[in-house]
Amino acid sequence: MELLSAQETNEIEVIMKKHNVLEMSVNFRRKWEDASGKKISEISSIYHYTSIEGLKGILDNSSLRFTNGKYLNDSTEFLHGINKIKECAENIKKKQNNIENKNEIDKLFDEKIKLLIEKVIIKSKNTFILSTSLNNDSLMLWSNYSNYSGYSIGINFEKLRKFIFGGYWGVSEESERIKYSCSNGEIKDYYTLDEETYNQNMMNGKYPLVDFCGVIYNEDIQNELILYDLRVLYEDICMKYYNKLDFKSNSGIYKDEKLSFIIDEIVEGIAASFSLIIVYFKNKGFYPEEEFRITITVFDEFNLKEILNFRTSNGIFMPYIESVFMSYEGSKIFPIDSITIGPINSDIIAKDGLLEYINHIGFDIGDRIYRSNITLRY
Repeated sequence: MELLSAQETNEIEVIMKKHNVLEMSVNFRRKWEDASGKKISEISSIYHYTSIEGLKGILDNSSLRFTNGKYLNDSTEFLHGINKIKECAENIKKKQNNIENKNEIDKLFDEKIKLLIEKVIIKSKNTFILSTSLNNDSLMLWSNYSNYSGYSIGINFEKLRKFIFGGYWGVSEESERIKYSCSNGEIKDYYTLDEETYNQNMMNGKYPLVDFCGVIYNEDIQNELILYDLRVLYEDICMKYYNKLDFKSNSGIYKDEKLSFIIDEIVEGIAASFSLIIVYFKNKGFYPEEEFRITITVFDEFNLKEILNFRTSNGIFMPYIESVFMSYEGSKIFPIDSITIGPINSDIIAKDGLLEYINHIGFDIGDRIYRSNITLRY
């Protein structure tokens, strides 16, 4: 395998610096904040819509279920992100129409885009999503998730963040932490309060990656987030190195295997970034949902097998992981702020029954049980 020249080494280092997963994550949140006019740091509550059975399960078990992204209500949304990558790649090729050796460069670019999409699909397959909203009384969500008769659970976002991140980053001095309910009924904690140890284990794929942000519906912003890295791939890699990255005739290997390996590692990094952000892309038609997501991506297949559970819905087996909120002493606690009762359940007895149940299981949310302000006729 040939060694890279000093010039090539410097050029590759510059390219790798242009792609930074952490910077993309920060930039992604900033784009959402600019588009929504909201600051994540100022969000007080997020709202999870569910049926009465779902509400009872959440409160009884002090837990939240994160569903595999492939099985969400909108079956096309993952394809929306993949198609966005393809669309942006085609736009880049169309704009580069006055360059030498365009056919060879485009051929190499197509090959790398194919590899990129394959890796994005693989990396996204174990991403689990909790869908919430910033709107506690949404007609669309009452319809989609509970046939107008369910409940909107107000979750204290700051406490939720302390649970999720305080469990292994040491953000909070409080004793609460997030745990996982295993398929055999056990509850396990895979995390450590040692930040350095956590970071090492996450990089090795041992620990899940937890992230959160609002959904981006604006296609111009989606394109902008995708195009930056694809331009790097086309202009800084394919245009510069197409000759060295081309196949030797009839041999099935690259002219420069060392360079090819490094470039594929860059593609791997881009795929990692894309797999984390496209789960927050949705068609603009869903904008009224005002969706805010929390995602857990599990890298370790052994850990996933241990914590993976299944439920049935509409004749389909749906994989999920269940996060249980409890103290170190073992008492179950849940960061609940409020509960809003759906439009159909306007009868006073619905509120009375809910209040009795909440008192029975030991939750205290004071007078923060509300009725929907939406009026429906049937």
